[in-house]
Amino acid sequence: MLKQKRRRSAFIAVALLVLPALGFINSLAAGSGVIQSQIAGRWQGKLPLPDDNSVSDADNPVAVEVTIKEEDGGKISGSAVFYVIRNKDNKLQVAGKKESELIAPQFDGRMLKFNLKAKGSQPGTETTIEMRMTLTSATEAELENHDDSSAAVIKLKKLP
Repeated sequence: MLKQKRRRSAFIAVALLVLPALGFINSLAAGSGVIQSQIAGRWQGKLPLPDDNSVSDADNPVAVEVTIKEEDGGKISGSAVFYVIRNKDNKLQVAGKKESELIAPQFDGRMLKFNLKAKGSQPGTETTIEMRMTLTSATEAELENHDDSSAAVIKLKKLP
């Protein structure tokens, strides 16, 4: 009888230790979905305006659109569309676009890192570019080309 009481006490003690830990692990798993849903959606950005105010924000077309999807199992996928902007008759216009799937996207709760395929320096070749999208608020982010420090940082806004 004494052995049964000890066993039952030991079982209760283990259960009291293990069950809260399982709840903590489950909340972490659920939390990662919440974090990833922060980044999921459509984001658009424009090229930075020139300092001389020669172009208004209304006349500055969208230069990039990033679409991020949350897949089953917490994985992220998506695509990026870069628009070719030309100055025609002193007015900026979209002259074409290049779409690329996000390659190996990783989100840490603040920064989304991903790669894109782009034209290589030689005709008929491709290269991989590393991009970083850093959340600055729930609806704003900054997109930068990690491989080219001279490239403009594009401010993105999340579409409703």
